[in-house]
Amino acid sequence: MPISNRHAQHFCQGCVGVASLLSVPPLAILVGVQGLLSFAIAQAEVQVPNTMWREPGLLWLAIRMPTGTGKSIIKKYLIDLLRNVRERLKEDKISFSDQTFEKLGEVLFMTQPATALGLPLIVDNSKDANSPAASHFLWVFPRPVFLDFNSLVTDEHKESWDAAREFTVLLEDILIMIFKAKASAQDQEEVTNYSIEISKKRIFPKAYDECQAIIENNCQVDPFVCAMSSKAKGQYLCMSLPFHALFLSRPLPDALPSLIPEDAQQAAISMVNLCIQHTQLLAAKNIHPQ
Repeated sequence: MPISNRHAQHFCQGCVGVASLLSVPPLAILVGVQGLLSFAIAQAEVQVPNTMWREPGLLWLAIRMPTGTGKSIIKKYLIDLLRNVRERLKEDKISFSDQTFEKLGEVLFMTQPATALGLPLIVDNSKDANSPAASHFLWVFPRPVFLDFNSLVTDEHKESWDAAREFTVLLEDILIMIFKAKASAQDQEEVTNYSIEISKKRIFPKAYDECQAIIENNCQVDPFVCAMSSKAKGQYLCMSLPFHALFLSRPLPDALPSLIPEDAQQAAISMVNLCIQHTQLLAAKNIHPQ
C-alpha cells in the first residue's frame, strides 16, 4: 500500500510499534483501530460528487485469528484506548453520554450472537467467511506473530516504544476531536455529510470501474465473487473515512474535514481489496477466474 502522505507514514510506524510490543500482527492493530474510528464517526454519509450516491459511513470489520494468537490483547488495547478517551473528555468537562461509550464497546468487543448487531470485531477460526453473509463484512486473516519475551520489554525497544506511545496518544486525540465535534453539534443525531475528492487521477472512479468489470465477467458464474466486488464499491467509501481521520495533518482541526482527499481513498481501496483477497482465498475462490 504505497503512502505518500508524511503523516500517514508516521502513523504506520506507530502501528507497527504497538504491534511489536504486544506481539500481535500490525494488520490486526490497524483494522481494530479502523473499526473503532468507524463507529466513532458513525451517523455519517459519504457522497460521490455529481451523483445521487450516498453511502452510510459505517464499516463492518472482522479480524479472524486462531486461538492463542493475541485476540484478547488487541481487544484490551482498544478498550483501554476508549477508556482513556472518556477520562480525558471528563477532564475537559465535555458532557457525553456514557451510553455512547458502552454501546461502542458492546458493538466492537462484546456483541452477543442474539443481537441484531451480529458479529464482534475480533473472532476465532470457528467463524465462517464462506457464508452468505460474508460479503457484508470486511474480513482479514493476519499472519500470527510469535515473538519472544524480550520483544515485550519497552526499555530494550525505545524506538518502538516512542512510536507506539505517540501513535496511541494520536488515536486518543483523533477520537476526542470526533466526540467533541459531535458534542458541540446542535443536533447530535444529525447525519454528518462527507464527500470524496475526485481529481484528474480519478482514484475512486477507476476503482469503481474495475469492480464493474469483475461483476460483468462473473455475474453468470460466481455470485460470491460478484457480491464481494459489488459491496466493495460502497466499502471503498466507508473505509476512506477512518483513513481520512488517521491521515490528518497536525495540529488536528476542530472537526473532521468534509472533503476526503485521494490519498485516504487510495489507502481505503487497497485495504478493502486486501480484505476481499483474504476472504476469497479462505473461501477457495479464484480471485481472477478469467
